Amino acid sequence: MLRLLKPRSRDFFETDIMQNIRYRFNDFSIPFCKTDLIKECVMYAVDMCIEFQKKSDGLLSDDWIDHISSEVCSVFRKNFPTDFGITEVNDAKSRIRVLMQTPSQASTEVSIYYNRI
Repeated sequence: MLRLLKPRSRDFFETDIMQNIRYRFNDFSIPFCKTDLIKECVMYAVDMCIEFQKKSDGLLSDDWIDHISSEVCSVFRKNFPTDFGITEVNDAKSRIRVLMQTPSQASTEVSIYYNRI
């Protein structure tokens, strides 16, 4: 069976994520903790999963959810190495999987988080 390589998206994600964090935490003047980073990671990854699902006519397999989650988590590990370790990665990935079990609810949560509704 031929498996296609999935694209490396972390560089694109990094720009977007860091911009979101700078905005949310007033250019790092507002203190934040690990739980804030995990929440941002989960919401961003779920948002990207939902976007991927829309653009692929509803197709979003578990391996794509895992890939997107890994790419997003790698950005957080790179930029916040002391606050975002393996434990936080595992926690974030677990939350992402749970949320993506009900994409419509996940979409609502992401929209609320990013003040879209």
